This record gives sequence, C-alpha cells and structure tokens, in this order.
Amino acid sequence: MNKGYAAAVALFVATFSEAALANTEPPPAYDARSVGMGSTGVAHVENATALYHNPAALDGVGRGAFTGAFSPLLPQMRAPLEGPDTEVKSTRSFGPMFFVGGAYRVHDRITLGLAAYPTMGFGATYEDLAAMGGLTMSVKLSVIELAPGVSVALTDWLALGAAYRISRFGYSAETPTPTPTGALVSAETELSDWNFLGFHVGALVRPTRTTRVGLAYRSKITADLEGDTSVGEQDLDTSMEFSVPHIIKLGVAQGLLEDRLLLALDLRYALFKDANESMVVETEGAETETALDWKDSVGAYFGAEFFAVPETLGIRAGYSLASSATPKETAMPIMPPPGLQHGIHLGVGVVLGGLGLDLGGYYMFGGADAEPDIQPPDSMNGNYHMDAILASLSATYRFGTRPGTAPEPAGGGT
Repeated sequence: MNKGYAAAVALFVATFSEAALANTEPPPAYDARSVGMGSTGVAHVENATALYHNPAALDGVGRGAFTGAFSPLLPQMRAPLEGPDTEVKSTRSFGPMFFVGGAYRVHDRITLGLAAYPTMGFGATYEDLAAMGGLTMSVKLSVIELAPGVSVALTDWLALGAAYRISRFGYSAETPTPTPTGALVSAETELSDWNFLGFHVGALVRPTRTTRVGLAYRSKITADLEGDTSVGEQDLDTSMEFSVPHIIKLGVAQGLLEDRLLLALDLRYALFKDANESMVVETEGAETETALDWKDSVGAYFGAEFFAVPETLGIRAGYSLASSATPKETAMPIMPPPGLQHGIHLGVGVVLGGLGLDLGGYYMFGGADAEPDIQPPDSMNGNYHMDAILASLSATYRFGTRPGTAPEPAGGGT
C-alpha cells in the first residue's frame, strides 16, 4: 500500500468524520407527548421513556407501562460548497428514530425498566457536486442504546434512579478522495463499535402535589470505531475514536387548573468541549490527527399541555432553543451549523382507558454566516444553515396502580 495514498485517505476520512461528529443531539424524540411539549421530560415523563429523560421518573409508573414510538427525522443542510457565498442543498435525509421499552413496579418503592432507542442520529448527502468532479459526499452517524434501569422511592417526595447504557456506534461515509495522480475517486467507509461503560443517574423531587423537579446526569462514553475504507478494488483497515459528551439536565414541571394544565421547562448542558480534543483516524498505519474546537452546548426546552377534555384529550405546544457545538471557525457542510438552533413543537394526545395515543412533531432550524479556517482561505465562506422536520407517533399502555394508592386519573400523563 502506498503510504502517501493511505495518508490522503486518512485525511479525507478525518475531515468528514469531524464534519459528521461535531454534532449536538437534536431535541429528544421520546415519546410523542414529550415532543409536543418542547421535548421536555426530565420532571414529568412517567413511563419507560424516563430511561432517556431521567431514570428516577420511573417512580411515576403505576403497576406497569409499555411505550412504543416511531419518530422519523428529516434534516436538510445548506452550505457554500461551490465557492464563497454559494448555496448548495443536501438531499433531505431520513433518520428512523424510535423508542421501545417498558417499566414494571416490583415493590411499593422499586420500579424496573428496560428500553432501546437511538441517542444520536445525523447525516447529510450532497449529490453530483461539480466542485468534486460530480461525485457524492455523504456521511451518516448513529448511536443506539439499550438501557436497563431502576428507580427507588426513598420517601413519598424523593426518588433516585439509575440506568446502565449499552451503546452501539455506527458510522458510514462516501467521500471524494484524491488518488496519487490527483484524480478524485469515491471512498466508502464503514465503521462500528460497542461501548459497555455508560451510565445515567437522576433524582426526582415532589415538593408539592403539583410540582416536580428533576435532575439527571448522563456520562461521557467513548468508542474506538473500526472497519474499512473501500477505494476502487482496495479495502483499507480504518479506525477512529469518537466520544459522546457528559450531559447535565434540570427539569421543572408545574400542574395548574386542577391538573388540566401542565407547564414544563428543561435546561440541558452538554460538555462537547471535553468530548474530543482532536479527531484521530488511522488508515493502513497512516495516522491523521485533526484538531477540534468544539464548544459546550446549552439548551432550553419549554412546553405546555392542556386537557381540553379532562383526562381524555390533551393539546400541546412548545419551543426549544440550543446553541450549536460547532464554532464558526470549523463550520463544514455536513456538521450542524454554528449559531442557535430553534425548534417549534406541537402535539395532541387522547387517553382511552389504559391506552394513551400521542402525535407530536417539531420543525427545527438554525444557522449563521461563517468564515472557516481552512485552505485555501475564503474558499468556503458563506452561510451555513440547517432545518429538520420530525414527526412522532407513540402509544403507551398502562396497567394497575401503585400498591396502596387509589387509581390515578388517566390524564396525568399519556
């Protein structure tokens, strides 16, 4: 293998890996009720999706509950790929976000849960790029977790929870890559890895009957992805390291109007600056290190739910705002753009006995003008923008009540 060729492949894989992975998670998609309420849930979700939002909130389950959700995400990017101040649109990608899980109370004060869901899914595809010889540039990233968890009610007003996170990382890319003669050819990369060291802990406090406060922490996890890069008839061993950041979440939920109205606010702080100091890609022994300059991300999520028909028909709306982890100096066509990301959320739900059916969705958008520090200078100056559409449909079936308590109204969270 020509070492110079391997180094060129490693450089291009590193460049587009950095583009795909410098990524804040989109607003949570678990479940459709949460989506409609601004993707909140740290303090008010009371079904198996608490394993994502706050494992302590499993304490809100009666005897048991099962939830299934399908939430397709359709993002599209715009970037100056054909030169300064140009605009090239990616195809609108399809990300099949989902959730499946259940929770069961094994003791008056102990609830167990198990769920599977993607925590991160993003990518973009630009087809027939004139600046790259008519080739396609595409990157996709996914992180899927299996999470068993437990919630323990220490008192009637305080519950603690923990979840163990088993994570599967998948990365694929199709990138234009130079040959030793200078011609561009398409290189296809497939990498994957498992991580078994993640955890998620939380607390839920009920200072009054209608007020709940939640606090949760998700640990940083790191994967050493391995696979190969195919260029022509050659398969090159490829590896790279990637980390999902520490995330701290605080949530408050307040019931009003005899529990017909629920207001919720979540705050999230993601430590992307600590996640990756640099991106290292190794291809056939040729190692390329790309310095990163990600920023920590701060997000605020607000939502409301009003039961127009008490305990039966709920109407929801919300708004989310988050700062991108991508600084203007390292803006690239495939990563979420710098600046602020806004989300407008709507939803509706109906309760039919023990079955709650919910429909929700959001439109997310954001971007900024940037002058990236790349060579040649000014070659990719311009506006970087993204928008994404998410629709979520979920069903939650609840059965039984907490031992020693009266049946709860079905409207207390579908």
